[in-house]
Amino acid sequence: MFGDNLIAKIPKKQEQFIESDGKFRHRLELDHQTGSLNITNIRTTDSGLYELKIISSRYTINRRINVTVT
Repeated sequence: MFGDNLIAKIPKKQEQFIESDGKFRHRLELDHQTGSLNITNIRTTDSGLYELKIISSRYTINRRINVTVT
């Protein structure tokens, strides 16, 4: 999530992610080895609050990070 907008979703047991239409269109890359979702061609307008949510059958993890691009 970026603010209130879903930017990508990785469905269970899939290697591909679903990219939302919007400001990050064609700028997201998933590292399959680490699970990192990278934003290419980052801009100052990409600064803001990002949220990660991982949901499994046993737990849910929420993480928030504030990113500043200068």
